[in-house]
Amino acid sequence: MDSSHLRLFVACELPEILRSALAGLQADLRDRAGVQLRWVRAEGIHLTLKFLGEVNESRLDQIESALRGSVEPFDVGVRPAKLGGFGGGRLKVIWVGLEGDLDELGQLARVVERALAPVGFEEESRPFRPHLTLARVPDRLGNDQRGELSELVSAFEVPAMPDVRLSQLSLIRSVLGPGGARYETISTYPAGPS
Repeated sequence: MDSSHLRLFVACELPEILRSALAGLQADLRDRAGVQLRWVRAEGIHLTLKFLGEVNESRLDQIESALRGSVEPFDVGVRPAKLGGFGGGRLKVIWVGLEGDLDELGQLARVVERALAPVGFEEESRPFRPHLTLARVPDRLGNDQRGELSELVSAFEVPAMPDVRLSQLSLIRSVLGPGGARYETISTYPAGPS
């Protein structure tokens, strides 16, 4: 990627109380997993609403304007509930799902989709599945180890987690590096108090 491109996504950033609880959940999982996974740093866990990908920096004003003109004040209550994974038999990602005001959260995701469609970002055809990514499974892991991990994920009881209120979303830049991704908040919506 050249320096004129930014890797962008729209997400709700999490309060410290929840990030701390998720770090504890990750530690528990790490102890039980028995294999090396690529863990998301707790301070980088967020609720992604729309991944934009590699975007030319010249489009940033257009994206910010679209979000600023569309995102109304909101207040959504959620809490982590159950572990899950993406990849089926070839487990690739371990995440914790959310419960709470999921209809409102889905509506917020649709607002973001509709806001960004006119500025060139195709609307997602798959249903929105709110989740917080905890770890990625390395490609080198064999099928037996993936199967054991899948069983762990299915049987794992998530301890009680704090309920949190989400009232702001952010346009975030992801900078990939050897130690994992680093995130920079570019702007937030709505900008003022809700």
